[in-house]
Amino acid sequence: MDAVAAPANRKIVLIGGPGSGKSTLTRYLLLTALDRTPATQAQRTVWAQGLRDHLPLLVELREYNAVYVDNRCHDFLSYLHHLGKAEKYNLDQAWLHERLRAAPSLVLFDGLDEIFVGQDRDRVKQAIVGFAGEYPRARVVVTSRPVGYKDGILQAGGFRHYGIEDLDDDQIKTFVDGWFGHLFPDRPREADQRRQRILGSLQKSWPVRLLAGNPMLLTIMALIAQLRELPKERWRFYDHAAEVLCHHWDVNRHLEAEGVDDFIGLEDKKDPLERIAAYMQEGDGGLAGNVIQKADLRT
Repeated sequence: MDAVAAPANRKIVLIGGPGSGKSTLTRYLLLTALDRTPATQAQRTVWAQGLRDHLPLLVELREYNAVYVDNRCHDFLSYLHHLGKAEKYNLDQAWLHERLRAAPSLVLFDGLDEIFVGQDRDRVKQAIVGFAGEYPRARVVVTSRPVGYKDGILQAGGFRHYGIEDLDDDQIKTFVDGWFGHLFPDRPREADQRRQRILGSLQKSWPVRLLAGNPMLLTIMALIAQLRELPKERWRFYDHAAEVLCHHWDVNRHLEAEGVDDFIGLEDKKDPLERIAAYMQEGDGGLAGNVIQKADLRT
């Protein structure tokens, strides 16, 4: 947070692996800049005070690139204008231009790695450099996974690079305490029992402790610990994690919200995913592969 808000870091790139919290961080920064409640302002840390009065804008680069390739926008401002009409944000391109020139802003470009075509990714990098140059009062943050990232264009544009570190032991404990304290506010014994499922497993199994430094995997551990003991072996944890992601994550919740009750079963989901994963790992990118062609996926 201090790095993001430091005056010298007007242009930065945050590098982090899958599940390290990049998108969560961008949304937290956006909400922090939007918060105008007096009580919160008085309690704000130094870094949060540094974002006060900044207009926050979030650009999800995967969505931006899809709209750009479809010729529905030609730059970031026209994309935000497009969103303003499509999502009823009432963001006007001319107003945004004047606001970005005249006052401070926080512009978050999330998911550079989700643009898979190298030529498109380089074009977007050049556009980000141009945007930061045209609006010198804007604080610009770009996020990306490390796999496939090349820093030449953004580094030449004056962007500083930072890495998102894994959670340490104290941060893991803070997360676990907060999670189960929120889940069982009136049942401290049950909350403590589940805390110990995680913290005890991390003390006994170094492979599982290594995984717990990743916020998304730690979240999955918390979901598993609500129902059962954590496995000691890494492969068993991955198997449980795959079940959580396939069966309990966002998909079923959205289907339930739409009134759909004919779900695809867990094993029916895992079977094609196993085939897709094997195909991607056997491809040219090997274990670093992060893309599959539509025709191959359909086949």
